[in-house]
Amino acid sequence: MRFREIRENTQDFLYGDCPIFAIALSRMSGLPLQAMLDYSDELDTTVLIHAFVGYKDGLVIDANGVRSIESIEDDYPVEDDPYVTDISEQDLLALGYDGNCPTMSNANKHAKKVLADLKENVTEAAEGKNLHLEHIEDLVFLQGASGANSALQYINSVRDMLEEGGTVNSSVTVKWDGAPAIFVGTDPADGKFFVGTKGVFSKTGKLVKSTADLDKYGYEGGLRDKLTLALKLLPSLGIQGVLQGDMMYTKSDLETSDIDGESSWIFQPNTIAYAVPKTSELGKRIAASQMGIIFHTTYTGDSMESMQASFGADVNSLNKTSAVWFDDATYKDLSGQASLTQQENKQILQGLNAAAGALKTADFTAVSGDYKALMMQYVNARIRRGDTQIDDAQSFAQDFTQWYNDYIQKEIAKLKNQDPASPAVKKRTDKIEAQNKFVGDNMTGIASALAVYKDIIALKNMLINKLNKVDSVKSLLRTDTGYEVTNPEGFVAIGSDSGAVKLVDRMEFSKNNFNAVKNWSK
Repeated sequence: MRFREIRENTQDFLYGDCPIFAIALSRMSGLPLQAMLDYSDELDTTVLIHAFVGYKDGLVIDANGVRSIESIEDDYPVEDDPYVTDISEQDLLALGYDGNCPTMSNANKHAKKVLADLKENVTEAAEGKNLHLEHIEDLVFLQGASGANSALQYINSVRDMLEEGGTVNSSVTVKWDGAPAIFVGTDPADGKFFVGTKGVFSKTGKLVKSTADLDKYGYEGGLRDKLTLALKLLPSLGIQGVLQGDMMYTKSDLETSDIDGESSWIFQPNTIAYAVPKTSELGKRIAASQMGIIFHTTYTGDSMESMQASFGADVNSLNKTSAVWFDDATYKDLSGQASLTQQENKQILQGLNAAAGALKTADFTAVSGDYKALMMQYVNARIRRGDTQIDDAQSFAQDFTQWYNDYIQKEIAKLKNQDPASPAVKKRTDKIEAQNKFVGDNMTGIASALAVYKDIIALKNMLINKLNKVDSVKSLLRTDTGYEVTNPEGFVAIGSDSGAVKLVDRMEFSKNNFNAVKNWSK
């Protein structure tokens, strides 16, 4: 096998060279080497989606740190049914490289940094840094009865906002589908301005304060160009503290197209494209700008290491400049189009009362605990194949059993010794038998918990349908035949405790993610 040198670059270890990084991390930590695999009917072979190491409680670690399997499925979408399995170094290298494997040196360096960050910052990360948003309905799996209750509280908060007309001080933000994620502000350590990606919170603190830092941290290509422009333009905004935002475009990204009979500016940072009429006030601002950014998260603290994140960003105090179009992500319904009618408000209140009643008698133990990660992975599998998240509890449980059986059989198919009596095969067939028995013995509890889960999805979709009424910036899908108007990626509901959850039509977004022609990969 030939070997090549690679830079110590987080993006490379996330996309392309994840196998060599996962091997380095597994050797140092002793954690199991794992991979998300898929069987490609087109290629008639198993393909590698992503490599990482197993951690705990259904979590894994890759070059970005601790994350859930669901977040990996979101970042590495596939059309079929991927599965996670332990894997040997030899098998992973065979899947990941075609005779051109990188050397280990820089992977080892980055793995050491990730492990050091985990020892010092894993608690902080869980409490507030690089916040990971969960789908509102998944709180049923993640937190059981308390999670279901929290979900209903979020729904009622959004209902209350829409009843009042969706003001600027709303508890909802719009999920803009921007890329890359940008962190910008003042380093408390020296008072200097910086820009960067998620690496700003690593132990080494990859804060770009000069163009020399771009070389130091190995930024290349389009990401380097965007960070260079951000470093040039964003200091004029006078940002106090640290803000996180999504880059929406730079001047060279802007295109022109007629949308609904209007000549519009088009920019597509990721899956979804956005259209703004050229003659509108916003269109004129975009035409005069060199870049656009949406700020959505604020960080506060006396050092980068101790900073805590809170959802939302106050941009009213920032300096206005024609070179940068910026805004916060707060949901704004200045037209009143998204206000709930009396009948709609009554319908949601009735749904909340019914779900609250079901919550009192539901048993969540069967869909949480050890099963929460599997249940969430199974839901994602249903969405990818075009099924509803849940129909009735009985068929859901039966289908889960079949999905789990197939999931384990794929693991068995990868074993060198597939003799049913071999320890490796028997261990897996025992898992299937135990799982089948568990579902059968706990069907009543599963059904009661899934009834609440289904109610939460129905209420969520009512809110999304209303929130989608406002489209001052049109959301589009770029297809092979042109643009199609679609709904926004989704929304974020912010709780009184500064927590937040995603409100996303997962069926629509999954379809869009696979069908759209993309410009930028996160």
